[in-house]
Amino acid sequence: MRKEKIERVLSILKKSEKPVSGSEIAKVLGVSRQAAVQYTAFMQEEGYNVVATPRGYVLKGES
Repeated sequence: MRKEKIERVLSILKKSEKPVSGSEIAKVLGVSRQAAVQYTAFMQEEGYNVVATPRGYVLKGES
C-alpha cells in the first residue's frame, strides 16, 4: 500500500506546475496531512528528489 501512495505522490508532484501543499497531497490520497508529510519524508529518505519549500513540495530534477 505504501508503494501505491508513493506512486500517487510522484504523479501529483510531476503534474503540478507549482509547489503542492501537504494538505493538497493528503486530500488526494485520502489521508491526514501528517500522513502525507510522512510519505514525503519517507520518499526523501529513499532518495526521491522531493523538496519541501515554504509553499509546498516540489520534485526536483524531473522534466
